[in-house]
Amino acid sequence: MNKSRLAKGITVLSAALLLVACNRAGNSSSSPNSSKTPADEYVPYFGEDNPVTITLWTTAGETGQAILNNYVTAFNKKEPFITVKNEQVSGNYDTLKENIITGFSTGTYPDLAYCYPDHVAEYIYYGNAVDLTDYIEDPEYGWTDEDMADLIPAFVEEGQEYNIEGTYSVPFSKSTEAMFYNPALVGINLKSIDPTINNGNPLTEEYFNTLTWDELFNKLCPALVTYNNGLTDKIWVDSGAHSAIVGYDSDDNFFITLAEQYGYAYTSIDASGRGSVNFNNDGMKELMKMLNNAATKKYLTTQGAAGGYVNTLSAERKVLFSIGSTGGITYQQPSNDAWTPNVARVPQAPAGNGHKVALMSQGPSMTVLRHMNNGVIDTDRIMASWLFYKFMTETDNATNWALNSTGYMPIRTSSMESQAYQDAYATTGKENVELLTARGMQYYSNITNYMFTSEAFVGSSECRNQAGSIVQQAVSSDHVLTDAELDTIFATAYNNALAAIK
Repeated sequence: MNKSRLAKGITVLSAALLLVACNRAGNSSSSPNSSKTPADEYVPYFGEDNPVTITLWTTAGETGQAILNNYVTAFNKKEPFITVKNEQVSGNYDTLKENIITGFSTGTYPDLAYCYPDHVAEYIYYGNAVDLTDYIEDPEYGWTDEDMADLIPAFVEEGQEYNIEGTYSVPFSKSTEAMFYNPALVGINLKSIDPTINNGNPLTEEYFNTLTWDELFNKLCPALVTYNNGLTDKIWVDSGAHSAIVGYDSDDNFFITLAEQYGYAYTSIDASGRGSVNFNNDGMKELMKMLNNAATKKYLTTQGAAGGYVNTLSAERKVLFSIGSTGGITYQQPSNDAWTPNVARVPQAPAGNGHKVALMSQGPSMTVLRHMNNGVIDTDRIMASWLFYKFMTETDNATNWALNSTGYMPIRTSSMESQAYQDAYATTGKENVELLTARGMQYYSNITNYMFTSEAFVGSSECRNQAGSIVQQAVSSDHVLTDAELDTIFATAYNNALAAIK
């Protein structure tokens, strides 16, 4: 794991920034006003003789685009000589990545873009991702000590999980995973079926929020099946091949999260900076046996096995517990508003044996991409991109994004503590999607210390694909897999992942 220091101190600017400083010093119209100004008065970086145009690419929807456009307008009042072109890319995040990589050969790619770590690893490979360390640490235009203390550490560290030292992405629209369930499950007493469940007490929100996979699959699931069989009005509809007690919406996240929780190897970066595939191990095979066994008993399904999002099955009561991204939290609300789901932590590994609580960090960050100007890196465009990103993630703007972007987390503690966020956080008097969103906000306040991300390198995206393939095969199987079958599944996935490493 590569870490740039988070605490700021006295910094030495890179050669690129020194070049910018020299250029600005030689052009009074493009350098900050040297006259004394109040400490809280912002001094524009660019002057009228040195205007800069940058392009932002995102996949944000209509609501997100409107917010971004408002940011552009407000930013132009601070930096009137930076023109920001906000462009929406049709398709998903992978489409965005492919468009960027294709554009490297023609120069038609953005300055600032949504990204995931796997994507940035490829941008680094092509030599076009910018290490933002010196911009972050710039004493006048970087993040202050207060900023660094305010930003959620896991989100900043995600931008440093690459095969070379530096910060190549910065947080923007973050989320994680949660377990959503019908509140009607709270209060059910399973003592007559299994007196060890919740110590013989009725099910509580706290119980659901502290579940382990062992407790879930070995105790709660079989007890709920027995309980449901005795009801006329079923809490779970066992109908169709993909009905299950638990549904997980991302096969690859499931595999990677289990590896992190149990302390089993997934991937790593070796001493030479090259990616390493480590998931072909006995520990992960045992966990896949657990999933396979649960699936054959109809305790578990996944998006890969079901062929669609499990929140759809949840709305039809074919799944009792829907595990999915908080970034799409509104999709967990049944369309008929029959109930508003409770939000609980994703089940974890049992305590001890090196296990830890772990929840995957998700959602797009931002990366800055370099452009050339007459054979020289255009540092003005890099600085302009950094300044616009920094503006978008100031406390008020970061809070605004979190409140209006359908379930994404604040990237700052100050946003969570703001009055606007606290008002939205309160559940009193709310119902349906508004209530669900508030419950999601409450969930966020309890889990920021447990979030993780995996190292990113060229080929890490294929490692994810192969990890998801393993889960899909384990959960889709109509029989209990033999050791030999599991060995074959893992060996195939390992070889496929290994072939993608560069």
